Amino acid sequence: MLVAGPLLQAAAQLIHHFPLFRDIVVSVARKTDAQMWPALFAAVGSPGALLEALLDVGALQSAACCLLIVDRIQGAQEAHGLALRLIQVCLTIPVKLDERCAVPPAGRPCCLSLLTFGNLF
Repeated sequence: MLVAGPLLQAAAQLIHHFPLFRDIVVSVARKTDAQMWPALFAAVGSPGALLEALLDVGALQSAACCLLIVDRIQGAQEAHGLALRLIQVCLTIPVKLDERCAVPPAGRPCCLSLLTFGNLF
């Protein structure tokens, strides 16, 4: 397991001062070799906790992108539980009554991707 070096720890402390630091972490992680993820998340905290925080602030796209990271680092069972929670959140986004589909347009691609994630259903 890789350990977060002092430079990575300093960078993690710096980005915590930005409102979108969770989105930044997910974006950086997805563009980084997966072998480096343990060191990154040793510096910023667990990917599952990060995903939960993203759900709490309504950053659904970043939360969906974080699922693969949770799966690889914390395992499929944790990822599936969080995927189901993400689907619930996506399906509860308020919509206008005159829409034909219960899921708003912004949430549809997210929900479809989640339904195929790990063959949930």
